[in-house]
Amino acid sequence: MKWLEAQKPPPRGEGAAKVEASFTEGTAVLAGPAGERTLVWDPKGPAPELPLGTYRVRTTRILRENFLISSTGMPEPSLAVTGKAELKLDETVRFRCRATRKGEKLQLGFNISAPDGRGLSVYKDDRRVPVAYKVLGKDGEVLAQGKMTYG
Repeated sequence: MKWLEAQKPPPRGEGAAKVEASFTEGTAVLAGPAGERTLVWDPKGPAPELPLGTYRVRTTRILRENFLISSTGMPEPSLAVTGKAELKLDETVRFRCRATRKGEKLQLGFNISAPDGRGLSVYKDDRRVPVAYKVLGKDGEVLAQGKMTYG
């Protein structure tokens, strides 16, 4: 896939460690002592390596069957790379909807996030997947319906 592009791995040696992940296929951009690095996990390839140090996880892209889940935002989890490291991410996708009524108007707000509050986008076929919604009244009448938009 075109999004699986990696930077040149660091040289092997005592100053580097393999980084395992809680997911099988995906990427992560980490910010560390020498700047940002993109790591790639591919089921057909070896685990990526990083120089020893502490990194902030800036973004992730995890492939799940035919969906891609992308995360950005705060908080940025930290990853300490010592002799061995594992990037563990809770891959639960939380969808929240907020409805506020002002007179005759209904304002809807949607949020897709990870359990730690980082914003998520869900992609299929290189496009963001909009979530369909329907708001029903007390008697089951449809008050509003459509598809949410990102941003």
